[in-house]
Amino acid sequence: MTKPLVNTIILSAAAVMAGCSVTTDRSGSAEVSDFVIDQTIKSASQCYAFADSAIDINGYACISASVMWPDKLGDSPIRNLQDSLIARAFASVPAGQGIDSAIKKFVSTPEVFSLDNAKWTRVDSIPANDAGNSAYYLDMTARVTYLDENMVTYQITGSSYTGGAHPNTSMDIFTYDLKTGRVLGKSDMFIAGSEGKLLEIVKQQLAEDLKTPVDKLSEAGIFVDQLNNIGEPYLNGESVVFHYNPYDIAPYYMGSIDVSVWASTIQQYLTPEVKALIAQ
Repeated sequence: MTKPLVNTIILSAAAVMAGCSVTTDRSGSAEVSDFVIDQTIKSASQCYAFADSAIDINGYACISASVMWPDKLGDSPIRNLQDSLIARAFASVPAGQGIDSAIKKFVSTPEVFSLDNAKWTRVDSIPANDAGNSAYYLDMTARVTYLDENMVTYQITGSSYTGGAHPNTSMDIFTYDLKTGRVLGKSDMFIAGSEGKLLEIVKQQLAEDLKTPVDKLSEAGIFVDQLNNIGEPYLNGESVVFHYNPYDIAPYYMGSIDVSVWASTIQQYLTPEVKALIAQ
């Protein structure tokens, strides 16, 4: 594991996406325009040895973070996107910090493990004979899952383990309107009063995905009593996806559940802003 210095990797056009100025290919009749993309992977990690005499426990813990950071997405305003990424990925870090400072602060705060009496000592690495049972960790990643000239969708994944049967994992997925410079919430995506209708569509699609009738969802593992909202929606091209984290509507072993619906099938419930994003 590295010391908590932010590692910066500039992604080349070949590695991620092409980036150059608008050009015209005069060899044919069509004009070819390029959307300028400049992104940086920023990452850091730090490991600690700890001892807590109050509960007679000691071991190792590691904290890591990796963010696909947007420096330029065409000519779109992305300041709100950058601020949203920091706020959502590093909620425990005080507001107003830049991305490098936020990452450094995140990996330098072992107190997040909530061992009130623990004494923490930074280490460069975990001894090989302890690597298999030192297993406390906290990992945060943020990456792009969809991007075009109109919108970008980010997935922020937090995973941690502090003992028990399995790690805890959750995702925060959101879509950013590159035209208006806004994160799209439910009220930006759907017309008022449509959530009830959308929930019925989500249930029907989920049943189809699980190859079961809607009235048999509980037998397929779904917590039907908890399936009373549309989760956290985001856009994926021409689809609207309704996201649920583990335990939201199903047991942990089923993982995150994403119910994808073609935007064209729920067009009457979409706001003009979302229709315009998808149509372009």
